[in-house]
Amino acid sequence: MNIIVAGSIMMDQIFRLDHLPKPGESMLAREVINCPGGKGANQAVGAARLGAKVKMIGRVGNDGFGQTMRDSLVTAGVNIEGVKVDSESPTGVALIMLAEGIDNSIVVNAGANMQVSPKDIDAVDFTGAEALLIQLEIPLETVEHAMRRARQSGLLVVLDPGPARECPDSIIALADILTPNETEAEALTGLQVTDRSSAEQAAKKLLQLGPKRVILKMGARGVIVCDESGCLFWPVVKVDAVDTTAAGDAFCAALTVKLAGKGLFEEALIYSVYAGALAATKLGAQPSLPTAAEIEKFMKERPYTR
Repeated sequence: MNIIVAGSIMMDQIFRLDHLPKPGESMLAREVINCPGGKGANQAVGAARLGAKVKMIGRVGNDGFGQTMRDSLVTAGVNIEGVKVDSESPTGVALIMLAEGIDNSIVVNAGANMQVSPKDIDAVDFTGAEALLIQLEIPLETVEHAMRRARQSGLLVVLDPGPARECPDSIIALADILTPNETEAEALTGLQVTDRSSAEQAAKKLLQLGPKRVILKMGARGVIVCDESGCLFWPVVKVDAVDTTAAGDAFCAALTVKLAGKGLFEEALIYSVYAGALAATKLGAQPSLPTAAEIEKFMKERPYTR
């Protein structure tokens, strides 16, 4: 499988806390960890660990974090010819506050990620690629340009619309598969997503904008899948979660790899559910992304049931 990932490259700074701080509260972190991240880089590494040949398009700063991020991608087997070193902007940084028993909170300084341009997309050869996997942590103009080019080249287009932000309908319409989480679905539809019923309503509204399939991720509560044949609920595999930071990225990477390899959708979806669950059992973004062997072993140990 040959996959192009266009998106963000960040250094994650993880602050492990007893609880998330209240307004005006100062507190001591139990631990601080620097870890390679960024939704685009995470998904590129995730796909490479599952056996895909991956080209990454993005930008880092001319700084220590930037070199670390490039090294991390190369170590994972990602082609970084499309990753430019920006001399004017720093490498993006994400501050992740991780409290025991609570989902993470993330604050991002995008840095060089917001300099990724349509010219960066055009500098990469799409020949031979089967899929484009892209997110919203780079300029929307660049996102739309990459998606249009991918569609013109006959690629499968998977849009993971994170982080939660307003996004033109024209971009949503270019996606073959749209994979929002609850917060992102709310931002895109204006509908509050609180349970399975409201998630289905939001997914249906997104489907009307033009994507062929909407997969709404609800964390530990499962996944809603909507397409022209209707909507179905799929449960996740229950695990003792340590850090959910890159669980969604592992899910999207696995889904794209399997579909780029012409796999059946249901099999690809279940495989992706296992990938996301495994990622949640480890601390950090890229360190938590599973290999194909790890997913296959987990699937044998924990058969999927609906």
